[in-house]
Amino acid sequence: MQHYHYNLSELDNMIPFEREIYVGLLIQWIDKEIERLKNQQK
Repeated sequence: MQHYHYNLSELDNMIPFEREIYVGLLIQWIDKEIERLKNQQK
């Protein structure tokens, strides 16, 4: 919700394929953040 600025009611009202896309984008962002943090620690 915080990263893409959606509120909870918008997420609840999403069609299943919209929610899949949102979750996929969120997973990509999380993976990139984890990689960025790993690179910072090196």
